[in-house]
Amino acid sequence: VKFVAADKEGNQIVCLLFGKALEYKPLITGNGTIEVIGAVELNEWNNKSNIQIKVREIS
Repeated sequence: VKFVAADKEGNQIVCLLFGKALEYKPLITGNGTIEVIGAVELNEWNNKSNIQIKVREIS
């Protein structure tokens, strides 16, 4: 199961595999947004920046 996530400004995404961050990439979309079906807080990010990460599953 893979997920994509963006910060609340939609500036970055992270690929998640079973809840673990694999890598960070710039978020590049046509309209600057991603579809969101849920939200999780990724502890590594929140400890540094208090960002709530919105996640949707991609299969």
